[in-house]
Amino acid sequence: MTQTSPESKVPGPELVNGTAAPLPAALDVPEPGPALRVGTRPPSSPPDAREPGLGYGWARTPLAATVRRVLQPAVVPLLHALYGVDVEGLEHLRKLGGGVIFTANHHHHLDAALILASLPASLRERLLVVAAADTIFASPIRGAIAALLGNAIPLEREGSLRHSLGQLTELLAEGWSLLIFPEGRLTVGGPLRSFKGGTTLLAIESGAPVVPMWLGVRRPGLWERRLARGRMVLRIGVPLTLARHTGHAASAELLESAVRTLAPAEPGRGSGAFDPARPR
Repeated sequence: MTQTSPESKVPGPELVNGTAAPLPAALDVPEPGPALRVGTRPPSSPPDAREPGLGYGWARTPLAATVRRVLQPAVVPLLHALYGVDVEGLEHLRKLGGGVIFTANHHHHLDAALILASLPASLRERLLVVAAADTIFASPIRGAIAALLGNAIPLEREGSLRHSLGQLTELLAEGWSLLIFPEGRLTVGGPLRSFKGGTTLLAIESGAPVVPMWLGVRRPGLWERRLARGRMVLRIGVPLTLARHTGHAASAELLESAVRTLAPAEPGRGSGAFDPARPR
């Protein structure tokens, strides 16, 4: 079962008038170009340009949502049987509606599934997991399962990323929230890699609040080659807004710092730095 720690204080960046104050960059895009307005598409391309959509729109239909509401309550207990999750900072989510960007470190094979299973059902129902198209979606069967069970959507690492970011902006405007891993790829056990710039650009252009999160291993489990129930900690930080006047580079540093700040200081205790090759 998910355990919450209401008295735990999760560090987060200082907020000034609802905007995170600058601090000392899963998408690799160039520096910001023409603005992508909420609910609008990017500038039109030449007639011969082929700009693929995000795909798997069927997984966001009412019928798929109904199937998901039936299946997820059966899958969540199975995930928690593998790993218990201590959730800290749930109070930061109480006043949030839709159209939120959740950003987390990407250090465990089950991190997306465990994060979804640890969030309130009311948030999980409208939360999309942004995944690289060349990983889980490389297999049509795995991609369909991820889309149906986890509301996952594919995103190309290369090509017309600005078009994809425009589509993500539209989803945010429609009230969907997004779970993004700004490092861009899985690094089992860490350390935290520098963030790609696409998440920052999306947050700035959409104006959506960003919720930093950190998921780490407290006790190794099956995925760490231990025949025992593992334990994780999910730390949820204070929502922040990346203001356009702050600048892209400074905002990218702010976002990365907000996630990194949530990592426990004690090595090997929820930091995501578990080394499966090191005897315990």
